[in-house]
Amino acid sequence: MNKPTIHRHTPNSRTGRSMISPGKAYDPSAISPEVREWNAKVEQTKREKLQRKLSKTPNQPRDPVHYHEGKWWFWDETWAGAEGPYDSEAQARDGMDAYCKMLDGPIIDCNESCPIP
Repeated sequence: MNKPTIHRHTPNSRTGRSMISPGKAYDPSAISPEVREWNAKVEQTKREKLQRKLSKTPNQPRDPVHYHEGKWWFWDETWAGAEGPYDSEAQARDGMDAYCKMLDGPIIDCNESCPIP
């Protein structure tokens, strides 16, 4: 099946793709059944490709403690920042345990006892 075109052709549509200008009114009922069918097939293909990719990925939890540039580190709770460095893996794990306890600890109200004026 050839890819159907949508709406109108413009000078910018080199390969017959239709363009919808930003800010223009868009009527979903104007989309032909062929275009809807094409879009559904494209979305289904994307979903199947993602499913294949995810099925190949091992579903094992990742270890936040890691070795990098000669030192041991652990990822924070968002996996966005590394905490460390530590000289050994055991020290990094102890640091991670202390960090987790700090996160689970009591909430400090800075309005009552904040050292910053």
